[in-house]
Amino acid sequence: MQADNPLLELDNVIATPHRLIQTKESIMRQTQSMVDSAILLARGEPAPNAIN
Repeated sequence: MQADNPLLELDNVIATPHRLIQTKESIMRQTQSMVDSAILLARGEPAPNAIN
């Protein structure tokens, strides 16, 4: 969103970055998932969340 967006001037609008949804727990789960996938790939096994 550009700084001059008219929505930002409204009293009933609160704009926050999307990253505020991340919690310590969700970051830990994401990190563990990446580590688990890396271990599987190092063993020559497919990663469960691979797209292609």
